Amino acid sequence: MDEFESQEEPFFSDLLKHFRRRKELTQQHLAEKIEVTRETVSLWERGEYKPEADRILYKIVDVLGLNDQEQARLFEAYTVTALKTSFHHPPSKRNLYFTGRGSQLKTLHTLLMAGKQVALTQAISGLGGIGKTQLALEYAYRYQKSYHDIFWASADTEEALIASSVRFAEILHLPEVKEADQNKVKAAVCRWFQKHTNWLLVVDNIEDLHLLPSFVPENRQGAVLLTTRRQVTEPVAQALELEILPEEDAILFLLKRTKVLALDASLEDASDSDIEAARVITRLLGNLPLAIDQAGAYILETTCGIAEYAVLFHTHRERLLQRRIAETIPTDHPDSVTTTFELNFQQVQQRNPAAADLLHLCAYLAPDAIAEEVLTADASLLGSVLSPVAADAYLLNQAMEVLRAFSLVRREPEKKTLSVHRLVQTVLQDSLEASERRGWAERAMLAVNAVFPDVEPGTWLQCERLLPHALLVAQCVEEFQISRSESGRLLYVTAWYLKERARYQEAQVLYRQALHIQEQALEMEPLDVARSLNGLAVLYAEQDKYAEAEPLCLRAISIQEQHLGTEHLLVAYPLTNLAILYQEQGKYDKAELLYQRAFSIREQHLRPEHPDIAEILHDFATLREQQGRHQEARALYQRALTIREQALGPEHPKTSATRERLTALKERIGQEADASSENDISSEQSE
Repeated sequence: MDEFESQEEPFFSDLLKHFRRRKELTQQHLAEKIEVTRETVSLWERGEYKPEADRILYKIVDVLGLNDQEQARLFEAYTVTALKTSFHHPPSKRNLYFTGRGSQLKTLHTLLMAGKQVALTQAISGLGGIGKTQLALEYAYRYQKSYHDIFWASADTEEALIASSVRFAEILHLPEVKEADQNKVKAAVCRWFQKHTNWLLVVDNIEDLHLLPSFVPENRQGAVLLTTRRQVTEPVAQALELEILPEEDAILFLLKRTKVLALDASLEDASDSDIEAARVITRLLGNLPLAIDQAGAYILETTCGIAEYAVLFHTHRERLLQRRIAETIPTDHPDSVTTTFELNFQQVQQRNPAAADLLHLCAYLAPDAIAEEVLTADASLLGSVLSPVAADAYLLNQAMEVLRAFSLVRREPEKKTLSVHRLVQTVLQDSLEASERRGWAERAMLAVNAVFPDVEPGTWLQCERLLPHALLVAQCVEEFQISRSESGRLLYVTAWYLKERARYQEAQVLYRQALHIQEQALEMEPLDVARSLNGLAVLYAEQDKYAEAEPLCLRAISIQEQHLGTEHLLVAYPLTNLAILYQEQGKYDKAELLYQRAFSIREQHLRPEHPDIAEILHDFATLREQQGRHQEARALYQRALTIREQALGPEHPKTSATRERLTALKERIGQEADASSENDISSEQSE
């Protein structure tokens, strides 16, 4: 497909270069055929000049073999293309490594050509380094032929904007430039913007949008493009949300930045090994352009190689993220990743200390889909500064507003979740003292534990929603040795959920971690130990690891009997698990004794119609069925079904399971009766 098919207004220079390359002609060959110099062709393709005579245009059409449609496109582009654009004081030269963002550039051009004021923000974090300035700069260079003048204004402060206005007055030779009153200079520039057309003004890094009307008139005659960290820009400007780089673009950017690939190469030109090595790094860096640029510069300057950088990052990430790029290369931001983020953190701390604490808490949770109930379920767990804010929806919204003003979090109101870039988390963690890191990790654990429910089918959705955060907290518990009853409980229920979802290896690790914490805790709770022993035993049994399961189960029963007594209700549950374990191994006599004892205990403590009574009746029935005692099994299944239909409902999975077993058993009993009857008849006939 023609690469210009989707471009509404291709430039003459771009079309000429495209058609020449398609014909496989060099600039020298084309120049010779149309009788001009190679330098002339080069100037045409750079957009600095156009052919001055129609006859040359027709020669180009003939030499390049253009059809009628292509000729019309070339002539149209010739007509609308300006000879040369004045780009006044760009912040840097064009970034040769700029990669991707094609759809955003086209959207920008469409909106700006429609006369709309556009603000570049981004959807995830609005961080310096996500590519706002670079996108604006690339747009200015790529579409410069659409404008007669392009102005670039730095807007970090009001003083910077005033300085830009004075500079514009000098460029435009306005008589007011000599005025001592800078407001008069600013007004003169505004009048110029009102009277003249076909210009582009880029206002870079503006945070106070209230300043804009005094510098840019509403009834302007040109296009205005803003870059800002703010996520909400309406009604001043229509926001174009800028995401982090897609993974394939991030990989291509890194390979170009390290000169593994040429600037005009595509990802198809890279080897599989280079792509995978680059993928490791871009994922570590969360596809953030500034971080990738910084990594690429380090790899290029030190010649350490892409694979080695990934190893270095795991051991020296703090130093690498603090490092500034040594080369004079156009970048999104002159500071390192660490400096860029820390400046934002300081401003957040000054504006709203609770917002800063909220960000610290998020640094110890999974970066995506942080459930807001983690913050609000038990606000008292979050420290003296954050607790009263998290307990008050209005104050919490104020804190969120500050974080979103710096685009440090993304909030999904419908899902009630937050997201934060993983490098924000990394820099935050690295900026803390060891005791502070442990403190925030412990608060994160307590907050997640407060909302992670006990595991049953009805809570699976909530468990899944919280699982990424529970798993990350589990790593923190191990790293900081947080030996509390709450951490043991969270690890236990997380392992329980993973076991229910057949993620046995992960569950085993967490069960063992929970057991270790519970056994080592200063105020050890033996019943918690028994619970984890029982959970691990069930996990092993479900994997047919009976030799590992049996001693754990026996130990759990022993602990519970010692601390609760032999007839306590809680003792019945590990007894049942051990019975099932023996049953699976064909040890029916041992299983029968345990079932009878467990059933007797449950009958003492539970009403006859309780679902747990049905549970053991069903399990005991399976043993009787395996023993060939079908009529006894049938009676047990029938009683279990009656209880489950009343307590759980006829459509509940457990009710259905008992009904299916009972139906199958009845059919089997019927078949056996028929077979026995046929045998009797046959025997009588033979006599």
